[in-house]
Amino acid sequence: MLLLLVLLFAGQSASARKWTDIRTIHRPDPIDITIFDFLEENDPFRFTLSPSSPPSMDPSHEPSSEPTTSMGPSKSPSISHNPSASPSNPFPSSSPSVVASNVPTIEPSARPTDPPTSPLTKERFPENDPLPSDYYFNYNTKSNARWGPGYPELIPHNSTTLKIHYRNNAWATRTPPKNWYWNEFDSNGFGPWAGILTNKNPRRNRCGRIGRQSPIDIRDSGAKCEEHHQIRNRRGDFTLRQGITAQILPNKLRLLFDRRPCADLDLPECSEPDPPHADFPNNWGGYTDVIHVDFKFPSEHLLYGERFDGEMQIVHLHPTRRRTPIVVSLMKAMVGGYNPILQKVIDEFQYVFHYHASQCASKRQRQMEDDSFNVTSRSGLQGIFTPHHELLVPSIHFFGYEGSLTEPPCSEFVSWFITDRPMTMSFEQLEQLKRIQFHHKDPNCRKTSVHFEESNARPVQDSFGRPVWRCTAQDFQRDPSGV
Repeated sequence: MLLLLVLLFAGQSASARKWTDIRTIHRPDPIDITIFDFLEENDPFRFTLSPSSPPSMDPSHEPSSEPTTSMGPSKSPSISHNPSASPSNPFPSSSPSVVASNVPTIEPSARPTDPPTSPLTKERFPENDPLPSDYYFNYNTKSNARWGPGYPELIPHNSTTLKIHYRNNAWATRTPPKNWYWNEFDSNGFGPWAGILTNKNPRRNRCGRIGRQSPIDIRDSGAKCEEHHQIRNRRGDFTLRQGITAQILPNKLRLLFDRRPCADLDLPECSEPDPPHADFPNNWGGYTDVIHVDFKFPSEHLLYGERFDGEMQIVHLHPTRRRTPIVVSLMKAMVGGYNPILQKVIDEFQYVFHYHASQCASKRQRQMEDDSFNVTSRSGLQGIFTPHHELLVPSIHFFGYEGSLTEPPCSEFVSWFITDRPMTMSFEQLEQLKRIQFHHKDPNCRKTSVHFEESNARPVQDSFGRPVWRCTAQDFQRDPSGV
């Protein structure tokens, strides 16, 4: 009888070790199945049909009256467990740990491949060592790093104050390559927005400057909010599979939006099809298109000293202000925080991840095995996608300041709008996003991520007395258009 129970338990464990158990709501799509053998050998988080060791009977699986921190963040900078000392903090942080309960938080046999603690465990995403190119940079902040953003030190500003300076800042020496993304908007650019940033000299390196750089620790400096209405958004015509391209880049996940046919929005031939766009307050003058959306882990900006699990940056380009207004939605993982709109985005990145792995496997001429890896792909139905969806940007209130790009050459043509409330996601979604970013291999089987200590966030820069203002509904005049 005992032997029968053991065999039954092992069978259940094996059948549970499938990718589909994490995301049961998504339907698998066909994909190059040569990926299976490759991932079985190379992915440290592979899911196999049989356990590599017998299921643990660790007593920690039993009910406990002790508080569990099993879903807490790991080595990435963590959310503060204590409310901010500043009385103006819009939402004092609370402990992200699960409340103590007498009910088991993990069922012993439901998902035996999942550890009994948080999926975000220490050293889960070790650093890669890609071959440096002319424009190569990474996020290594050690004192002997060759390609990193440097490490902070305090230096005198005047006889009474100090300022933050980054020593060993290799970013300050990086020169953009010929095919640099922002060349599109320079004097020799192309497309409808060519020349928009000519007067900003976007190729000039500013990474070593102090006082106008980003990101910063967002705190209301008391500056007046000049914005007279909320950011008005329009969703455009694009879906996640038409007009939007998911990209896994070395230091971010990006949704790249197609450009409209031409720049003059008053002309019918320029108006359709159009990407999502927004009308920014304080005399920006009309709507401005979204050109891409980036995801970084953990967050680059802090909010009253609190770092979040991630940051979504919605990047617009304004043709008359000749600046890039960027809307930031901070990302917070929490129990019960599953975000269905974010999951649609994750599915697109996951599909690219698997597709590149499949190309890598084909390149190595791996022998396929039909049942070694159960892969899922993109969710089924797709409608119009807007990054301004309320589940992605949950607040119309924001903090504003003037700053820079957060990667070399750190060009200073950015106006930042950081929402005062984060979007939520589940811990499983956070793990999936980090795995996609930090474990990606390109079709040539090269690891691409340049993260350091589970982070592709630039270190916080000195705000240096810059005005930072907060805008709420009390600052917004009544909108006669009803938008």
